[in-house]
Amino acid sequence: MPGRLAEVLTVSAVASVITVAMASAVLRAPSERIFGIDIVGRHHDPFTVMQQFERPISIGIYSQPVTDITGALLSRVSGPVAAYNWLILFTFPLAAATAYLLARHLALSRPAATVAALAFLPAFQVALYLALWVAAAFAVVEWKRFAAGLALLGFTQSAGLLLLQTLAIHAGLTAHVRDVRGWAVAGPILIFAAVVTSARTPR
Repeated sequence: MPGRLAEVLTVSAVASVITVAMASAVLRAPSERIFGIDIVGRHHDPFTVMQQFERPISIGIYSQPVTDITGALLSRVSGPVAAYNWLILFTFPLAAATAYLLARHLALSRPAATVAALAFLPAFQVALYLALWVAAAFAVVEWKRFAAGLALLGFTQSAGLLLLQTLAIHAGLTAHVRDVRGWAVAGPILIFAAVVTSARTPR
């Protein structure tokens, strides 16, 4: 158990570093910005949640105690906008930790479980990659190539987000949500195509 706890803490720490890198612009002013692409004017949900954080803590039929109570307590200390950001960003290392535990429970090795945990961060891209692999390449791609593609997907996701943050901070360039969505779809497809092509290429 102590060994497993150390593994989870290590994965969580790595995921936290990636999260800090992805959200560096927000962390510079957590009470003035919110994490996400083009949320303002598109979705009211984040702002509704922030308003709820400012209300007295109560439990009702529609309550989500883990997020509602935690967010309300954070709001008392840092304000509703920052509380919303902290709550969202905390889910990234938490998701990586739980994905790692699931992978180890399924008897994956430590390296493979680590890859699974970190690749779990870009959930949409991973889901698309998995769907493509299951639908078309299960019979032709061995699991090692699949895992390598998954790791590459996680790396390119992190690198892409770092690039977007750098451009936003230093060059004042903000990617339109349409471009980000296009990249989110193109990334898994391109890596999937590369993995399948590599597997079919005769040596």
